[in-house]
Amino acid sequence: MRQPISNTSAAAGQGTDPIGVAKTGSASAGLGRRIHVASWPVDIGIALAAFVLLCGRGQTLATGPSAPVTPIKYLVVIFQENHSFDAYFATYPFAANPPGEPAFRPRPGTPSVNGLTRTLIERNPNSLQPFRMDRTRSYRCDQDHGYTAEQRARNGGLMDQFPRFDAQGPTDERQFCRKTPSGQWATVMGYFDGNTVTAYWNYAQHFALSDNNFGTLSGQSTRGALNLTAGDVFGVLCGPKTSVYGEVPECGPPVSSTSTAAPTNGQLGTFVDDTDPYWDVCSTAPTAALTGRNIGDLLTAAGVTWGWFQSGFTRDSAGACSDSHPLEAFDRVVGVDPRTDPLRFQDYVPHHNPFQYFATTANPLHLPPTSVAMVGKTDQAKHLYDITWFWKAAQAGHLPAVSFLKAPAYQNGHPGNSDPLDEQVFLVNTINRLQQLPEWRSMAVILAADDSDGWYDHVMPPIMNRSNTPLDFRCGSRTDGPLRIRPSTTAAGDLSVCEGELRQPHADRPDIDLALHRGQLARRSAGQRDLVRPDRELSRRHVRLLTARHASAFAGSRHGFARGTSQPRRAQAVS
Repeated sequence: MRQPISNTSAAAGQGTDPIGVAKTGSASAGLGRRIHVASWPVDIGIALAAFVLLCGRGQTLATGPSAPVTPIKYLVVIFQENHSFDAYFATYPFAANPPGEPAFRPRPGTPSVNGLTRTLIERNPNSLQPFRMDRTRSYRCDQDHGYTAEQRARNGGLMDQFPRFDAQGPTDERQFCRKTPSGQWATVMGYFDGNTVTAYWNYAQHFALSDNNFGTLSGQSTRGALNLTAGDVFGVLCGPKTSVYGEVPECGPPVSSTSTAAPTNGQLGTFVDDTDPYWDVCSTAPTAALTGRNIGDLLTAAGVTWGWFQSGFTRDSAGACSDSHPLEAFDRVVGVDPRTDPLRFQDYVPHHNPFQYFATTANPLHLPPTSVAMVGKTDQAKHLYDITWFWKAAQAGHLPAVSFLKAPAYQNGHPGNSDPLDEQVFLVNTINRLQQLPEWRSMAVILAADDSDGWYDHVMPPIMNRSNTPLDFRCGSRTDGPLRIRPSTTAAGDLSVCEGELRQPHADRPDIDLALHRGQLARRSAGQRDLVRPDRELSRRHVRLLTARHASAFAGSRHGFARGTSQPRRAQAVS
């Protein structure tokens, strides 16, 4: 019988932290092994291709007929916000462990990651040195993560201009935002270790961590979300000039029905900055609309149940998306009563919902499903729901085959409106609940971030297709994902060795074979190559995603799949 999994939370003075994870077997898989292609259930294969893995680096792809122990039937993507790999894993697996903070001690044999070396910490090429931030500084200021600013910070691969181009000051006096005596903002060089991002580090110990995963393009959240769900940021029909590259008209205010067509002049543009969706009555910023197919369209056409579940999606009696929260976990750490904290953040963020930009998948009025049994199927909700419907469906035995989960703003990890402590409360509570479902044995969970927020990371992303516009300096940034959590039999805490990219590939059939050259999602023409997506006509057309049921890692040069036990055990808390 399945062991119960305890939920823990970050509470000051109680010595607890949101780090519950299931224990797993010992690590045994190594790097540099051959890759075995696994078979997947054909109905979910198209969704499992949501993260392209660019393999190579001298390794070969074996095509042996080994079969998975338990086929993956359910995919859950937890899509968080805005942190680079180094911001959360710079010194993994070694934490400072000062008195008064939750201690982290790695398991014997934990592999190292491509993080910050002593040289990079003490003699960094940037004008300021990286520094450790503790739990009391976890609510920190947002950084400049604009399309051009991120490219300038990377400086053509020298990775030495982050304080100059990405650093920003606070927007609230409670945010931690370091400033040098000369007046230079320095927070962009900060990083957390396992004493603060304890849950993340524990998941990395027991499941899988990628230190070689890159955003498809430089820039902000909407671009990351669109690359996840549509594989492209080209195809903008209308939008503000500040957010769109190309000559398209303004959309105007949001509309309440997809029968209201988006304004167009016959040209298409490319997203370069955040702005809210046109078909969403909760949008408050200038709006934008896109044309083309997304992964939702493909899943529906393939008969695969799916849903995007976002916190705060339910409107109140006045028709507004008004649900909000304070930084509850952080408040407790710094001695603030969250019940009386006036600093609150609206749960629902319209520009984090990529499906609302497309008429084919938008739910402008945020209508609920007609019944629990219709969750994941096509009705008035258009597959877009409040996150509470995910748990209602799970309890009723109607879990969709593919689910995207989006935390409320205060728990999504975005600097400026969230922090790692509150973020990890959401992650641990969510993953613990997933582990208690009967579907857990045949479920894959992917945890990833949409962009780096401009935080310092020492690895230059590979440039697959150079863009040449007035906005360009160079392309992509490394995020801390995807971290894969699976009830599998592969090696715990392992690193795989494949370059990953956060995007939905071109795929015109519900099969795990990516067959990128067959894709139907691309919308660019030969004259529209700038600021679109990296060219996929490389040697990746035969790359396949692999099931975690195998002892092998993915492929290529540095990613990892971890093994867990097929039966989750009681979560562990570190005090």
